[in-house]
Amino acid sequence: GVSTLDVADAAEAKKAAQVLVDKRQKLSGTVLVAQRTAAPRDLVGFALVSDDLLDTMAVAVPERGRGVGAQLVDAAADASRRAGNSELLVEVESFNGKGRAFFEGQGFASTGEKRGALSILARPLPFRPPVLAAA
Repeated sequence: GVSTLDVADAAEAKKAAQVLVDKRQKLSGTVLVAQRTAAPRDLVGFALVSDDLLDTMAVAVPERGRGVGAQLVDAAADASRRAGNSELLVEVESFNGKGRAFFEGQGFASTGEKRGALSILARPLPFRPPVLAAA
């Protein structure tokens, strides 16, 4: 699931992304990569979306909190929408409160389903963030 990868740096992200590319060759799905736009153009995150499931996602630890994960989720939602789906699903380990909070912040909500220790969250497509009213 999404919450099981802990990529410490760009070199580890590159190795893990290659494993994902190899996995993609055996499965149907789309590999998404996040790379710095300025030098050094290191790989900073990646994801695999298979039909309506965000199957795997990781962001290098030094890049967390900079919007990389949100951009990967949005790209996964676009890929899922192009595949004709009305929602994007993600499986999060039940004990991973931080991961769950991240996905809920990206518009996911619990479906009430569980697969073993994994909770299933869904994000409707197309997702439009709510307009925040200024107080």
